Amino acid sequence: MFMSTLTVSIAFVTALVALVAVQGQRVARAAPPAADHFVPLSPTPLLDSRNGTGTAAAGRIAANAAVTFQVAGRAGIPASGVSAVALNVIAINPAAFGWLTVYPSDVPTTTSTLTYSAGETVVVEDFTRLTSTGAITIKNNGSGDVHLAVSADGYFLAASGTAAGNEYYPVSTEYLYDTRPAHSTGSPARTTPIPANSTVTFAVTGQKSIPASGVSAVALNVVAAHQTVAKGWLSLYPSDKPDPMVSSVDYNPNEGSSSLEVVPLTGTGQLKLTNHGAAEVHVSITTRGYFLGAAAGDGSTYKPAATQILLQTLDGTGVEGGGTQPLAAGATIAFDATRLAGVRPDEVTAAGININARQPTAQGWLSVYAADAEDPSISSVTFDSGGESTHGFDLAIPDATGKLKITNHSSGTVHLQVSTRGYYIELDDPDSSPETVEAISAEDAEVYTAEDGASVAATFRDITKSASCTYGWARITYRKYSTGSVKLRWVEGHVYQVTGWNGGQFDTWRGHGGATTYWFADTYLDDATWNDNQIPDRYPSVSNAKPYVKFQAGITKAFVTYKCKVYIRMT
Repeated sequence: MFMSTLTVSIAFVTALVALVAVQGQRVARAAPPAADHFVPLSPTPLLDSRNGTGTAAAGRIAANAAVTFQVAGRAGIPASGVSAVALNVIAINPAAFGWLTVYPSDVPTTTSTLTYSAGETVVVEDFTRLTSTGAITIKNNGSGDVHLAVSADGYFLAASGTAAGNEYYPVSTEYLYDTRPAHSTGSPARTTPIPANSTVTFAVTGQKSIPASGVSAVALNVVAAHQTVAKGWLSLYPSDKPDPMVSSVDYNPNEGSSSLEVVPLTGTGQLKLTNHGAAEVHVSITTRGYFLGAAAGDGSTYKPAATQILLQTLDGTGVEGGGTQPLAAGATIAFDATRLAGVRPDEVTAAGININARQPTAQGWLSVYAADAEDPSISSVTFDSGGESTHGFDLAIPDATGKLKITNHSSGTVHLQVSTRGYYIELDDPDSSPETVEAISAEDAEVYTAEDGASVAATFRDITKSASCTYGWARITYRKYSTGSVKLRWVEGHVYQVTGWNGGQFDTWRGHGGATTYWFADTYLDDATWNDNQIPDRYPSVSNAKPYVKFQAGITKAFVTYKCKVYIRMT
């Protein structure tokens, strides 16, 4: 136990819940309000102006014209109870520069979803909100005509429904598969480009932060790079399924091209990537997150949002101080990504945002990451020189205060526009009512008095599980005896070795994306403990928020019995 003249020290031991594979159950938690489960689909055509799919007749979409097409009730999407759809939107061979706006048919917007240049085919993913019409409109805001192709990668079941879908688990951005020699990654790995009209297969499940089983779909960012002589496109699909012949990324000579893609997985746990081009191309695929069935019970659900601008450097929207300068070479800008989410910032596990790189003066790319994290130096959006605007959709993990950073990885300047599409949210509490102090006061209840006169009644438990201490909740149960707020200051994890120890880590957090504290042990320890570590306040007052701290631990050896304790200091 740790004491301080300025703080109150409270010790708890949490009732542990092991992983499904070990104990057969997880801690359940209340589903966030008005947030939705995802159902992945193989790419399913909804609109194609080249052959008339979804329209009255085939034909290019004229300048400043719009096309409306039905989504609900088509292509395996339910006729009702759907709040949003994951779309793959392709602008094909446009006659002139322009941009597309994509929106529910009865809620128009002027905020662009995709920008294109003459003669260049462009792909973007979009999580588009649906209203009672069940239809979507795309407007061509250009001076020339363009063909459009739209397919569905999945849909979101409205929270009011009873059907079950999948929850989302955001992960750190990492290289999953990369053919570039300097970043060669993958199973199997390669260091040479993918030849023209060729296919490669690579493992997804069990790689990086993606589980080995149970994954229904993955969210990946796909980059085509270092192609020099020909146009082409890439398709990405499960290894045991036929090529859907739907582009994930279109590329042009001497330009980097990127797009986020939500791809279903089958039992093989592998994906195929086909280069539909006349020349070789390097490919970089990085992780954003994965989907598990809702029965797992501890993922995030989606909350669609109306399209609104979060950051725009051209007019100063969302810019600290209201400046209107472009982002300089190598510079970074921070902005509030969750101010329109309608929930507390630390309940947002990922923000669905559309990023527009405008008026770039040099070729480069943007990285997007939590404001309290180091730059991963991994691309979210690539852009070309000469003022050519580029769009990209991303699922970015904000920090505990809801902020993101964007870094300009180029030798020139670039303006930015970032707009909302929706948010993944997770309420950080279990699905059970807190026990009262009186109900468990016999279990080693203690009362501490702070220097300012505030006192707190604390409880703690000691429960041993014959399994890896992997997942659970520490309940902050207390009673305030005087005025003043009670704030979470730090959490300390203890793992007491009973038999055989070979290292591990204990990770605690208050909501997703906040400052995380790790404790490590690399050698045999008879009694493995770690000293307290400071973490930031997560709420102004724990008494006015959910009194829980979520924890997770990773132990490198199974067949071990542990006692796991969580110590929480509050003032």
